Amino acid sequence: MNKHSKAYRKYMATGIATAMVATIAAPVVSPLTVSADASQFSDVDENAWYYDNVNYLVDKGVLGGYTDGTLRPLGTLTRAEAAKMIADSLEIGTDANATLNFTDTKNGVWYTAPVAALVERGILNGFPDGSFRPNATVTRAEFAVMVKAAYMLEAEEGTGNNTTFPDVVAGSWYEGAVETLVNLGIVGGRTNGTFDPGATVLRAESAAFIHRTEVPSERIGYEEDEELSLGDVQVTTSNSGVTNVSVEVAGATAGLGATIEIFEDGATDEEAVYSESVPVEAGVAAADFSQLPLGNYVARVTVGEDEEALTAEAEFTVEALEIEEIVGTTTTVDAEAEEQFLTFSVNGEALPMAYLEDMGYEFEFLASNDDVVADARTGELDAASLQAGESFDYQVRVTGENDFELTSDVTTVSVESFATSIVSIDGADILFNDDVNSESGVISTSDDNISLADIAVEYRDGETTRLAADHVEGGERVFEFSSSDQTVALIDEDGVITPISDGDVTFTITAGGVDYEVEATVTSEEREATEAEVSKDEIGLVINGTDNFALTVRDQFGDAVKGFAESIEAVENSDEETILTAAYDPADGTDREGKVVVDVSADSANEGTGTLEIVNEAGDVLASLDVTVDADLEVASRSIELVNPSRDVEVDVNPFNADNNTLELVLNEYNESGLKIGGHNFNAEGRYTIESSNEDVLEVGGTPAADSTDGRFTVEAVAEGTATVQVKEGSIVRYETEVTVADTTPALAGASFVDGLDITSTEALAVEDIIDSLTFSGERGEAEVTYAVSDNNELVISLSDDNETVSVATISAFSVNVSDAGFYTDEDGDIFLGDAELESGFAAGTEGSIVLRLNRSGANNALITTVVTVDVN
Repeated sequence: MNKHSKAYRKYMATGIATAMVATIAAPVVSPLTVSADASQFSDVDENAWYYDNVNYLVDKGVLGGYTDGTLRPLGTLTRAEAAKMIADSLEIGTDANATLNFTDTKNGVWYTAPVAALVERGILNGFPDGSFRPNATVTRAEFAVMVKAAYMLEAEEGTGNNTTFPDVVAGSWYEGAVETLVNLGIVGGRTNGTFDPGATVLRAESAAFIHRTEVPSERIGYEEDEELSLGDVQVTTSNSGVTNVSVEVAGATAGLGATIEIFEDGATDEEAVYSESVPVEAGVAAADFSQLPLGNYVARVTVGEDEEALTAEAEFTVEALEIEEIVGTTTTVDAEAEEQFLTFSVNGEALPMAYLEDMGYEFEFLASNDDVVADARTGELDAASLQAGESFDYQVRVTGENDFELTSDVTTVSVESFATSIVSIDGADILFNDDVNSESGVISTSDDNISLADIAVEYRDGETTRLAADHVEGGERVFEFSSSDQTVALIDEDGVITPISDGDVTFTITAGGVDYEVEATVTSEEREATEAEVSKDEIGLVINGTDNFALTVRDQFGDAVKGFAESIEAVENSDEETILTAAYDPADGTDREGKVVVDVSADSANEGTGTLEIVNEAGDVLASLDVTVDADLEVASRSIELVNPSRDVEVDVNPFNADNNTLELVLNEYNESGLKIGGHNFNAEGRYTIESSNEDVLEVGGTPAADSTDGRFTVEAVAEGTATVQVKEGSIVRYETEVTVADTTPALAGASFVDGLDITSTEALAVEDIIDSLTFSGERGEAEVTYAVSDNNELVISLSDDNETVSVATISAFSVNVSDAGFYTDEDGDIFLGDAELESGFAAGTEGSIVLRLNRSGANNALITTVVTVDVN
């Protein structure tokens, strides 16, 4: 009997018994129509590798097609679909009245019963957040775990099918399942030797998993009785320099591997010059070797291990390939970068020039502007001759033996500043009422000051930043805007939007030849506050106690409501006595994110319970909190909490984000009923100290713990990372909380010089005449760009506000024919480019050129460069 039959007998004996718990959740779409033969589907080829697999499940009534006559074998599988497929194929009895308790599932739908059956048996689980995600797709790793659990599969000893895939993580949650299924011949890897665990499993693949599990004769390597043997080694070298070595392997079992070695000049008793380990797939062991040098070789293929290994060899010769086509492939170069080379492909492949030169070929690069090519043999470019905004053409000529000559067609190269060349637009906000983000994409005709803002871009050098809609570089606007339907909404050159009438509209942002679309809906419906969230489940205080909670208010579209400050009625007990009052902080209500802190105060005498309600202008209750006030002042517990509940437990080292450099915490005390008494009086007891677990990341500052009478203390950001704030009694940690430290300090993302810098007069060249644009990543707050001159006459570019200055870049001047070229400050404090500390930039008669180099602070490589021509009359 076949070596895979043991597991099959176990499957048949145990039937649908409960399997081990699979620690994944599972996938599914909508009900499918069932048919009896896969050949009837318009997209199923009877010669396809998966035909027998899908036909098996179609015949069982497990897998069906769609109403359009397709089966979609290459479609994906959802968690709900996978659950139904497994339950149906195992014929698990399902309860038509079954219910699911996940947050995102429905009861009484097509997947309810099968999912409930598999969850009950421990084959599937939900996620920690209480969801099941029925419509999420399933990966190959997840489906392997599900099949192993559902069919109670175990690997067999002695099969030899223990192939290890390089992309299967050792010790991972799915490793055992993959190894078991490979061991049993149920699954194999990809042709490149990987398992691809994170790839979405296809309907055809899932059918193969189940078919091979249930029918052992369909498993990989089932023909165990066939003797292992090798055919002749075949070696071919393509005209793109790829040598393929392959051999047919008869009697191969699942997981069988091979080693393919290449020896020079027949020296098989020496170490191989090239070697590849590959799986035997579909009865073939094969490997590709790229760019073997000219010469004679022996290819040896070894299949199996130790005494059972089989070996076959073949001699072959690598000869010079024939160049049939050469194409220039460089289309864009950086105006500022050094060591750039023009490139080409040969016969459709990007082959190294040295490899081709060893074959006897020689190359010459021809350009429409000879100055841009520094070395015509290698194609290296002259960085000093590259000017952003210009272009040039080039060809590649190749010559060889027997008067061979071939020249490529002309290729046009654009010269760009990669530091300012936008390659993608990745997002944009729609703001209304000045600064409120329309997260819903809805624009009301009653909204004021509507515009696109914070456009996220990526430059060709990889830097990213957000730009204003009216950002200007080189004296020109970076962005262009258009509306798909001007009868719905207009948008002007500054990104300002004017809504016209109800309807859907698309705003297109264009920059650098790339587009980004922002979908929006215009409505004449006025915005109303319709929902609210509070940061507490309830309010519990002792008499005369105070507390607060964060309130977030949104409108009917889901967008933030700014300026919500509807009065909050005092809370009364059953005797109609006031037990608690509330007030907004600040009094003008919610901010641009719809958030505000509400301060609450318990009455000094009255106790009892009641309800605090947040009510909109129409009188609708948007949120409510149960309130309890009593007089029990005995401390039962303590907890470290935020003083401002609208804050995250996070601080920022960014000096321009001063409000977030520190975080105020409080050690609050509670009575036995969980009602808040107030902040702990550190000064009265003196038994606690407050420390940071990592003072290199976070420091405890402000009022020392020994002097704090209200339990409050402050922590301050030092460096990016996480640290734990600990309240200790002696060396014992009594209370603690973790604080995250972020770093949004701005850095220079992109920059450009003014084009065509020429100095022809003695008039000084000011900074604004030199720098065209500067863009920044991070958060700069109110900081402005400032300039200063260093001791070595470099221009220092900084961001500064009233309190802080951060250096972001320097510009250095270099010249071999203009003495003392650099940056200077005149008697009025103005900075200019010149050759001495004079009000005039350069003396009459000065001739030469000055190279300006801009470096980000702390970086050695140039971000941008430019050449200033000096010819002062």
